[in-house]
Amino acid sequence: DDSTRQAGGAGASGAGNGGHSGTIDEDCSGWINDNDSTNGLAGGSGGPGGTGGSPGIRDCGAGGHAGNGNNGTEGAGGSAAVATSGALVTGLWTSSGGNGGNGTTGTNGAGGGGGGGGSGCDSGIDDLGGGGGGGAAGGSKAPGAGAGGASGAASIGVLLVDSSPTLTGVQVTLGTGGSGGDGGSGGFGQPGGTGGSGGLPNCENPSGCTSGGDGPAGGNGGNGGLGGKSGNGSGGSGGPAFGMVSGGTSAPSGAPTFSGGASGAGGVAGNGGVGGSTGAGGIVANSVAL
Repeated sequence: DDSTRQAGGAGASGAGNGGHSGTIDEDCSGWINDNDSTNGLAGGSGGPGGTGGSPGIRDCGAGGHAGNGNNGTEGAGGSAAVATSGALVTGLWTSSGGNGGNGTTGTNGAGGGGGGGGSGCDSGIDDLGGGGGGGAAGGSKAPGAGAGGASGAASIGVLLVDSSPTLTGVQVTLGTGGSGGDGGSGGFGQPGGTGGSGGLPNCENPSGCTSGGDGPAGGNGGNGGLGGKSGNGSGGSGGPAFGMVSGGTSAPSGAPTFSGGASGAGGVAGNGGVGGSTGAGGIVANSVAL
């Protein structure tokens, strides 16, 4: 008679339900070894790792505890930024590439399984086992990942756009490229919930109960897994330092003399999340055509 089962606890979203207890002996014939109680029911499965608890085996077998859900996977840090020369757009230098990669998000933790139900008893007074506890939900992943840093600006001594001057006795001192931007930080996932406790046993006849009955308890529900961290953004590359940049139809005569120059520093990766890289230092060159 399934009406004599004690219900297991309801699992959270993505988690397993607790198994019902076994039925008690409904046969009052009094024969020796007249054991008509039944096994409990297994707990339901949650997510990966959240196996359901085993059923309690008659006579008076306790329900098994459920498995905890797996932790969520972590995201990845952004790809490393490489140094680039940039480009000329409508006569102005602009960065082209060189930004740090964005981090990626992880996954949610898995839900725990439901505890197994305790069996029924046939021990003089027919006791009900406890239902299994419900499984807990897995923790949420970190909602966002770190953004990559921007590349640094260029330092340019002489910029020629569609211009062809004669360069005689020109001295150019190179500057220092701008620093790359730092990457954004990733985040932490949320912890999973705690599985429900297995139900206490019950008695068919309260007058014969002591300490809540002699039946077996249900198994505990499994905990939810920890939500995954997200990735840090990588730092942007440092800006270049150029003595002279020629663009378009520029064809200068002669050549300046050059001195100095230092690359911009790469930005650093974010912290708190996973991975990420420092950006590369900028390019240093006396003369380039873009």
